[in-house]
Amino acid sequence: MDKEKFARLQCTNGWFGATFLMRFPPFDPQKTIDDVLADRSVSQIDLHRLMFGLTFGSYNIKIDLKAAEAGCKVYLKEVQKRGFSGIATVQNSSYLEYLSELGMWDIQLGTVYAYLNEPVKAAYHLIRGLKKDGVNLFMPYCDFIRCVLAELENLPKQRVTVRGRGGSAANPMGFHGGSALDASVAMNVIPLMEGLNDEVLIAKRGHSYFYGHLVRRGSTSCREQPNCIDIYETWLIDRAYQLKTLQLYFDGYMPVRGVRSILLPEGFDVPSYVRESGPWCFV
Repeated sequence: MDKEKFARLQCTNGWFGATFLMRFPPFDPQKTIDDVLADRSVSQIDLHRLMFGLTFGSYNIKIDLKAAEAGCKVYLKEVQKRGFSGIATVQNSSYLEYLSELGMWDIQLGTVYAYLNEPVKAAYHLIRGLKKDGVNLFMPYCDFIRCVLAELENLPKQRVTVRGRGGSAANPMGFHGGSALDASVAMNVIPLMEGLNDEVLIAKRGHSYFYGHLVRRGSTSCREQPNCIDIYETWLIDRAYQLKTLQLYFDGYMPVRGVRSILLPEGFDVPSYVRESGPWCFV
């Protein structure tokens, strides 16, 4: 899969999944980008189909990537501004629908940026949308996202470290005082994190693929720690769309008994819905 092949596919498909499996109502050709920008009533399905049309030429709509960008940004900001006023738990179907709505708009905006040849902006929104875990994408879309993320490999990056916990072997993230090594924990935990200032780690574990960049760069030791500390590298994009390489120090030695708490690095947290479903306690 590449961007050209995906564009040809979406010209006839125009959705997040395979449209032949959906029972969509007919698309209303009277709805235009002006309706979206003027906040006139447009159904959620038609909003997305209109943006896909402006991006790929679906539904006999003329391609206009700048209009697609404007429309996606307007509606994403509207959903974010509205927020969620109910009980934010994965047991609440309304909350899951809200996460899905956020995820769809981020993924769609990221898709537009990919065709505007802005891979850093594309990666930021695509990964942020994927991490909501509420959007069912068909395999060609997943392949397309991995293709876009691969464009980051050769781009210049600023190397950064976190201050405080997670930024050194003497003060690592992960477990504390354990004796049983589980080398898989870091690869599962780090992709769950998000920056407190809207930074996005470009690492996401999917059902079939790993998206983005997360590699173990070796291990080290110091007098302050009884165990070897692993060093992991990932990519980070901040809210100003600056691409960075982030190094994290992780203690993978968990306690044999008791609560398995994960110490998170300074400046990062995991979403509430992750805390509910994970096997660890995050602190």
